[in-house]
Amino acid sequence: VRAAISSGQVEFSPNQLIGLDCWEDFREKMKRSEVEQIGKIVEKAVMERIPSAQVTIMGSYRRGKPTSGDIDILILVPEFVKTTPKSAIDELVERLRRQGHISHHLSKVRRTNEKSYHDHQVLPIVDPTHIATYPTSQSYMGVFLSPVFPGKRRRIDIKM
Repeated sequence: VRAAISSGQVEFSPNQLIGLDCWEDFREKMKRSEVEQIGKIVEKAVMERIPSAQVTIMGSYRRGKPTSGDIDILILVPEFVKTTPKSAIDELVERLRRQGHISHHLSKVRRTNEKSYHDHQVLPIVDPTHIATYPTSQSYMGVFLSPVFPGKRRRIDIKM
């Protein structure tokens, strides 16, 4: 496949190229200790800006599996009950990228010079029949550099 891409015989999307580039690393399972270290790094970055947040590792880790193919992190913020500000997850991801932890984005990330979640105004109470029109959470998918094995790349999903 890589030879076919190099010779122009096939075309892949940017995300497919990232997946191909990281294929061997993504296939390798992480031990719980590596998942925990990644979780601590994300939690530290979250707590720097949102001390009231609760960061929980989910997925196969939470189900008690000995290894995980990726890391799923759920961030709950009491102040974001009705909606998550548009730039909240993007600011977190950008902070992790600047710290050298995120190597690739698999989902779109807004530029952090857009309105900060600290400038966010709470939405007014709305008719519950129209609540689906208001965003209530955000998701990020990307590639995290392993703190345990230098050069290894790990899939990460973050939900806020």
